[in-house]
Amino acid sequence: MLKKLIILLLTCTTSSLWADNLVEDAGIGIDAAELRVLVDAWDPGMRQEAASNREARRAFLEQALANKRLAAEVDKITEKDDPEFFWQVQMAVRTAKLRLYLDHYRKQIKVPDMGDLAREQYLAYKEKYAAVPEKRASSHILVKCLPGVCDRKTKRVEAEKVLARLEQGESFESLVKKYSEDPGTKARKGSLDKWVWKGEPFMVRPYLAALFKLKKVGDHSGLVESRFGFHIIRLDGIQPEKYLPFDEVKQKIVDILTEQYRTLSMVEFNKSYQFSKNARIDDAALDKFFAGLKRERHAASKKTADAK
Repeated sequence: MLKKLIILLLTCTTSSLWADNLVEDAGIGIDAAELRVLVDAWDPGMRQEAASNREARRAFLEQALANKRLAAEVDKITEKDDPEFFWQVQMAVRTAKLRLYLDHYRKQIKVPDMGDLAREQYLAYKEKYAAVPEKRASSHILVKCLPGVCDRKTKRVEAEKVLARLEQGESFESLVKKYSEDPGTKARKGSLDKWVWKGEPFMVRPYLAALFKLKKVGDHSGLVESRFGFHIIRLDGIQPEKYLPFDEVKQKIVDILTEQYRTLSMVEFNKSYQFSKNARIDDAALDKFFAGLKRERHAASKKTADAK
C-alpha cells in the first residue's frame, strides 16, 4: 500500500517540485523517507483514502506540511526573543527525547532465556504463580429489604418464617419460587449460576463470608443480612484449591522475569549517566543562585498579596 501511494504521488508531481521532496511549500518540504513515517502513523482508512483519492491525499498532506511549518516557526524563537517560551520548548523537547530514547533502549535490551529460572520460581513460589483458590457455587432465597425502603424488623420476621419452613423439610426450590425476591436467580431456582472465590470482587461481603463457612454441598446458612435484605444461602458445589501445572503458567512467569530483567537493566543504564568522579559542583555559586531565586519568589508573592 505504501509503495502504491508513493508511486501515485510521484506520478502526480511535475518537474516543478524541488530536489527529492514529494510535497513542498514556502521552502518546507516532505521527502519519501519522511512521508513513509507519516503514512505509517495514519490509520488504515486514511492510508486507503490517500492511495485512491487525490483530494483526500492533498488534504492530509496539507495538514502534515502545515504542522511541519508551524514547528519550524517555533525553532525561530530565540532565548532573547522570549526566554520563558524558549525554555518551555527546550524542556519539552528534552523530555520527549529522553522518553523516546529510554523506550528505544529498553526495546534493544537482550533478555537471556528465562525458561530454567521460570521453573525454579514455579517450584519456589508455587502459591504466587500457580495457585487457583477454592471456588464455590451457590443458590439463595432473598427476602428483599433495601435501606430506607422497608422495615427491617418486619422483613426479618418474614425471612425467619421462610428459614423455619426450610428447616422443617420444605424444598429449597419451592421456597425460592414462593418467597425469593431476586428476579434473576429466582428464574434459575435460586442459582447464582457462577463459581466464586473468597475474594470475589463485586460480590456482597456478608454473602461470601457465609457461603465459605458452609461445610458440605447441600448445607444452607441461617439468615444472612446484607444491604439487599435477608439471604438464605445453599452450598451447591465446591471446586477445591489447586495448582496449575508449570506448562500452563510458564509464559506468565517468563513475562514477569523478563520485565524485571529489563527494569533492572534500565536502573543500571540510568546509573551510568549519574555524576562521574570528574563532576564539578560550584556550591558557592549555587548558594548565590538559590538565594537570589528565593528573593525573587518572595518578592513576587508579596506583589501578588498586595494586589489582592
